[in-house]
Amino acid sequence: MTDPNAKLVLAVDDEELVLSLLARLIRVRYRVRTALGGVAAVDILRGPEGGDVSIVVCDSRMPDLCGAEVLREAAQLRPQTVALMLTGHTDMDAVTSAVNHGRLFKFLVKPIEREQLYAALEEAAKVHDRRLQYQRTMAVIGSIARTDPAASR
Repeated sequence: MTDPNAKLVLAVDDEELVLSLLARLIRVRYRVRTALGGVAAVDILRGPEGGDVSIVVCDSRMPDLCGAEVLREAAQLRPQTVALMLTGHTDMDAVTSAVNHGRLFKFLVKPIEREQLYAALEEAAKVHDRRLQYQRTMAVIGSIARTDPAASR
């Protein structure tokens, strides 16, 4: 059973079977929320649950919004999230767009081995922790700068 305090992973794909299999694999170690397509993923990220999303695992080719577009929205809406793109195609335009606009952390090729997915998720979870720590540190520094006149000199 997944730890209720485990990180929340948003899995996004336009194929129900693939999404179901991906969710089953992720659920072994993390909490998981699924989105059938890019529009559904962006809706989740915009909603209250979006703030809890630590990692987005997104297919690159979907008919409504491509993976690069979803990851770009995720980077804008939830900058602390870590983006993984999953694809069965070698589409350099999608990869380039995701890297440049969606802060892509890893690009994974289907079919992906279970242990490869787990290793990528573990790395992504560590990056997420570092991003949160950075945000907390910057908030403390900002607070000190606002309250200590000597700090602004």
